[in-house]
Amino acid sequence: MPKLIIAPYFFHQNLISFYRQKDPFNDVKFLTKEELIDSFYGKFNDKSIVFLMKKFQLSYSMSKSLLAYLPFIKNDNSNAKIHYLFELKKCLIENNFYKKDFNLCQFLSYQNIDIYGYSKIDTTLNDIFNFLHVTPTYCHKNGHKQNNLFIYNDAEEEVHHLFVKIIDSINSGVNINDIFIYLKNDSYIPILCRYQNYYHIPINGLIGESIFGFEYVKRFFKYYENKIKVDDIFEMLKEFDEDENYLVFKNKILSLTDDELTYAQQLDVYNHLANFDIESELFESGLNLIHDRQFLKNKHIFVLGFAQGFFPRLFSDDEFLLDYEKKIINFPTSEQQNLISKDEEIIFLSSLNEFSFSFSYRNIQEKYYISFLKDDLNLQIQKPLLTYDYSFDASQISLLKMKDKKAKYRYINPLLNSYEKQVDFSYNTYDNDFKFFKLVNKQQKLTHSYSSLSKYLECPFAYFIKYYLKIDEDEENFNLKLGNFVHKLLEKAITDPLLSYDECFQLAFNHQIWTSKEKIFLNSNYLGLQVAFDAIKAQLEQIKNVRVEVEKELSIQLNQHSIFYGKIDKLIVADNKFLALIDYKTSNVKFTPNKINLGQSLQLPSYALLVSQHHDYQNYIVGGLYINQVIPDDINIRIDDINNLTYLKLKGRSLENLDYCLAMEPNYLNKDIKFIANIFPAGKSAFSKKGFVDDSQMKSYIEQCRKFYLEADQKIRDNQFNVSPKRYSSSTSCQYCPYNDICYVKYYQFVTIEDEEQDEEEANDGN
Repeated sequence: MPKLIIAPYFFHQNLISFYRQKDPFNDVKFLTKEELIDSFYGKFNDKSIVFLMKKFQLSYSMSKSLLAYLPFIKNDNSNAKIHYLFELKKCLIENNFYKKDFNLCQFLSYQNIDIYGYSKIDTTLNDIFNFLHVTPTYCHKNGHKQNNLFIYNDAEEEVHHLFVKIIDSINSGVNINDIFIYLKNDSYIPILCRYQNYYHIPINGLIGESIFGFEYVKRFFKYYENKIKVDDIFEMLKEFDEDENYLVFKNKILSLTDDELTYAQQLDVYNHLANFDIESELFESGLNLIHDRQFLKNKHIFVLGFAQGFFPRLFSDDEFLLDYEKKIINFPTSEQQNLISKDEEIIFLSSLNEFSFSFSYRNIQEKYYISFLKDDLNLQIQKPLLTYDYSFDASQISLLKMKDKKAKYRYINPLLNSYEKQVDFSYNTYDNDFKFFKLVNKQQKLTHSYSSLSKYLECPFAYFIKYYLKIDEDEENFNLKLGNFVHKLLEKAITDPLLSYDECFQLAFNHQIWTSKEKIFLNSNYLGLQVAFDAIKAQLEQIKNVRVEVEKELSIQLNQHSIFYGKIDKLIVADNKFLALIDYKTSNVKFTPNKINLGQSLQLPSYALLVSQHHDYQNYIVGGLYINQVIPDDINIRIDDINNLTYLKLKGRSLENLDYCLAMEPNYLNKDIKFIANIFPAGKSAFSKKGFVDDSQMKSYIEQCRKFYLEADQKIRDNQFNVSPKRYSSSTSCQYCPYNDICYVKYYQFVTIEDEEQDEEEANDGN
């Protein structure tokens, strides 16, 4: 008789082998619970998510979560949310997104059904079987016996002991392929990676590479953010066509690309589609790391991190439908889900395997509590003491901790003397000097940016950490998101002049995901940003023969082997002759020319270097280098008069050229200067003493900048990455450096730079 097996996806492979061994000619069909529900209630295909996003302006996550309820919606209801779901389902059915297997009921009624891994108290399964008048067999064989729960102070100690116990098991005759680590807390992964290397034991499933780490995915999102069409992007990525993972990614993207989605919605879809891992290559002989329950028999399973919230997974009453609303449509409540989750976890942890449980109270800053399943499984708490080891590296780590506790807290571990006799090493003699090794050769092609070279000038070791070790501190914090938002808003103000401020604001807002606090900040600055928006438009209207380019990416040949590139926030061509280069800032950042010779304040000179060497702009004259602050740093500033908002004025240096001044400020000679700070005719001269530079000074900014970059490029090629941060009169490069807990900088390693006093203009910020 045909047999139907209902089990979680991760059970299937082992169950297939199990049933083939029993009878190789068995007619067996496998379904997951989710597939059974889809077949019984009906299924809404993946494109229904995109349809809901377009039709009802929902996010991808919200659309997907609402679809989970729809199979259970049978009738309309006075409850507003259930009525809303009823209308969604009706709309999807009318648009042919709904599919139901009408032969399933007849098919199931003749089946011999076995269930693995699911709970007998699962109401959803029971409702289906009751309707079909079938009685499945729950194949749960309880091999539970009393086990110990080993308690540790921290996760590091827990993982260390785990590897010792694993080697003990291997030495006692257990096949390494029969040993499993059951882990649900991903914060353990970095520790497992390290100890895998200490003990030279391969672990299958330890590292699943994120698809986001692949070059073709990075390039896809970069191109898409630059508004390149999807079909054109894949033409540009044809070099990856032989890669199977790439083809999976490409097909996923193409399947849910919809021209009717907004840019932000489509990006939301793409981000979710790409959110899957590529499994790492399997070792022929190795431990097995599992994150989900599996069908296993007679295996040795180490349950790692047996903490509340992970064993079992817990559900709370905070979803779109609350528990009382779920009861109306017969959808499992959070209380029922928790009971089911608990029961299914106990089923697995009581299966016919040898289990060893461990728990730690903390990992880094996270604190944990022992799972309440301890009592259900009758676990006996044990406090282990490691008196032997199999790894010299791991033993050194243990000894280091013992010495730290002795030095800092006067605590002497009873095993300290024994460890020192076996694995002693020099303590507290760390030499943080960079040890030379060849990363770069003389002829290698290098590509630099202002950010990378300024990092090198601040501290070569910080550059090495970020750009060669790829330890990047640039998380998506609010300041970064705010900067991106403002750039996008002001870009729209120029590139789409027919759009209103509200429309541009919304487009820039939709480009990112915001927290509630961040939304409050944006709303509180809504009016101030509108003034900046209007001021920028007004400024462009007065410039003679104006042409504007925003977010302009340029690259030049710095020398024979190196390229320098950058993105200029705004480039203004005035009167077909002059260039004004502008950098937007959301805070009060100054351009300080008298620090250029110190290797500081090089961003605007970098812009000037790019245009002076680029073939598209060599015939123009650099007329101005400016900072454009767009958000006031004083909440008391009145923002109802553009002409009185000095913080909005362009601050920097202007060229001593009357034609340039008149091109940018038509009423310059009348001293009616609206948008550029610190320029006006004074006395017999056409130029004030402050705010201006002559042509030779402007060229010297460019040459000094180029000189610093060439020197930095040469030092990089010479592999000079020493710990040598700059120290100024009032600060150091280490002040905001995220790597100062890595380098252990010493006093003698600082490079002291004598700051020059700011001139009056810079001190007053031009106001």
